[in-house]
Amino acid sequence: MLLMSSISVAQVLTPGKIGFDLLVFDEASQVPPEDALVAIARARQVVIVGDQKQLPPTSFFDRLLADDGDAEDLDKEGEVLLGGAATLGELESILSLCEARGLRMRMLQWHYRSRDPSLIRVSNREFYRDELILPPSPLQKDPSCGLIFTRVAGLHNGGCVNDHSA
Repeated sequence: MLLMSSISVAQVLTPGKIGFDLLVFDEASQVPPEDALVAIARARQVVIVGDQKQLPPTSFFDRLLADDGDAEDLDKEGEVLLGGAATLGELESILSLCEARGLRMRMLQWHYRSRDPSLIRVSNREFYRDELILPPSPLQKDPSCGLIFTRVAGLHNGGCVNDHSA
């Protein structure tokens, strides 16, 4: 078993020497398709785990480094049609690519990362229609953990709190 990023697979493992019986991408909404390709090419089976409600990978530094002429050339050369709906250049992540290809999806319902359920409760209600199962945490009754709503007097106005009681 190896625990590596896709980039590490490309940089460290000699091509053709090591293959994978099963490749699992976690946080797949953060992995650009071009970074995933080298690892996927070595795998017999692939499991893609991710959430489109999470932020996509950033291309901020790509834009800073790319020359305008180079970007246009890449767009023309790198177009791969995906079922007529999108091109590879339009897909931000390996998760988007899987969705564009119509691969079977299933929602994982357990959220296990928050030390206190209050940290995910708002997202669960607003984004996941309260479908996430939030296991109890031994810390959830600890007053120093989680989120607590505290009402304060005054009005919020552009970063300043104005107390009108005086």
